[in-house]
Amino acid sequence: MEKKNECTYKKFHWILAIGFVILLAAAFKLGYYKSSYHDDYDAKYNRNIITVSGNSEIDTAPDKAEMYVAVTNEALAAKDAKDKNSETNNNIIDALIKQGLKKEDIETSSFTISPRYTWENDEKGNGKQVFKGYEVKHVLKVTTQTIDKVGEFLDAAVDAGANNVEQIRFGLTKEKEAEVKTEALYEAAKNAEEKAIVLATSLGVNLKKAVSIQETSFSYQPYYYDARSVEVSAMAKMESTPIVAPKSVEVKANVNVVFGMK
Repeated sequence: MEKKNECTYKKFHWILAIGFVILLAAAFKLGYYKSSYHDDYDAKYNRNIITVSGNSEIDTAPDKAEMYVAVTNEALAAKDAKDKNSETNNNIIDALIKQGLKKEDIETSSFTISPRYTWENDEKGNGKQVFKGYEVKHVLKVTTQTIDKVGEFLDAAVDAGANNVEQIRFGLTKEKEAEVKTEALYEAAKNAEEKAIVLATSLGVNLKKAVSIQETSFSYQPYYYDARSVEVSAMAKMESTPIVAPKSVEVKANVNVVFGMK
């Protein structure tokens, strides 16, 4: 009985050993297959390509200006401050329309009503907040393609009651931005091709046609006019405000291109 059990035990161990060897062989074969597969894949898809980035920078004349003019009023009652502010803004809009702008060129950028407090000390030197009324601020955004008349538009707004120029910026309309984007991407793609030719030539390989191309970025930076240089108090003393549009704004584009090679 003991011999029979011993034989069965040895037979079981042999089966385990053989099974283990078979598993090792299968794992080795699978690993070899994967390695061979990846080598073939790399040779076919990775080692016969060259990836380059291309970029372009184009200067183009702006065809749009945006002006942000504000009216700030104070009054003890919120309604009084709001009504006074509304009257002044209507005067500004009328004045701008008389200068040739359309009503749709003028819109509200922001509108706020906030309480005003000051810090005062009593006879004993104890400080406390004292309510002083309300402040209403209304910012108008004025958009125009007649960029050589920006100074005249600002003068009209200030003469009608605007007491702050928040911002002036020159940029591109959607139509011109789309037009310039096409040009910038074309130049970026040509730049990528030139880089690929240089690299392929230096390595002694032949460059084939592009197999893929991707736009990675496109942007342009509007020109911001320093609003401090158009202080409202100073504008009131001038016959006209000298706002000169910039000659150009910078447009940038970047692409990634994959070329075949042999």
